[in-house]
Amino acid sequence: MRSVPVLDEQEGWFGGQNPARFVTLTEMMRATPHALSIEQLAGLVRALPKTVRLMVFLAVTTSMNVAEMCGLRRKRINLTEKPIIMDAESFPAFTADVREQWYKRQWGSLKAKARRRDVLLPRWAVAELRELRQREKWVGPEDPVFAGKSGQPSCENAIIKRHLKPAGAKLGIPWLSWHHLRHTFATLADQEKISIGERKELMGHANAEMTLHYTHVHSEQVSEVLERLSKKIIVAADLTGQAEEVPHEGESVAVNCGIPST
Repeated sequence: MRSVPVLDEQEGWFGGQNPARFVTLTEMMRATPHALSIEQLAGLVRALPKTVRLMVFLAVTTSMNVAEMCGLRRKRINLTEKPIIMDAESFPAFTADVREQWYKRQWGSLKAKARRRDVLLPRWAVAELRELRQREKWVGPEDPVFAGKSGQPSCENAIIKRHLKPAGAKLGIPWLSWHHLRHTFATLADQEKISIGERKELMGHANAEMTLHYTHVHSEQVSEVLERLSKKIIVAADLTGQAEEVPHEGESVAVNCGIPST
């Protein structure tokens, strides 16, 4: 506010004392950050349809945000045991290669260079993604992994309104949002003793200070910790037997009104 008259004075549009020099702005009130406990997370995934459950599982075990998940193209998911070459890049085994995002119904670049990363996929997620590949439509390499009825990426707001918010209300966590799932990843990673450096790489942050904000390369240790975290969720949610082991490739999804339904 004070800078506007200063600019006016610099440009010769205003002279005299700054009328805003005594204005004091109130401190900005930030929303309280929330993170789900393992028990809350287990209740949530049990209450969700299959494909939305997978997206939530990925959010809390890989730290991908919803724009990145919706922006994943089929060609950028490596569900094999060997690295693959795509667009002159080598992608490691069992990774989601985050290179773009789907935001406000548009494809776009990531908000920061550090967000470009190869995300390790837990075994349970690999198996679920293989099953998802069995769908009959939108199976080209450029098609989104989580495709809606029109072939465009699923609508994040529709998923929130139709699935996450109703489930959150029943579980006593009405504040639930995609962003809180990202906070959940950071908190659970802290509990599992993942180092700041490893979390920095996984979360796509440019510095450790930002990673610490979310908490209140790839190494074997990181892989082991992610599998341990994944197994806690699977056991707590009673998902054992539902693709905990990696099966043969395969992928199916039913969609209604642009969002996955089963």
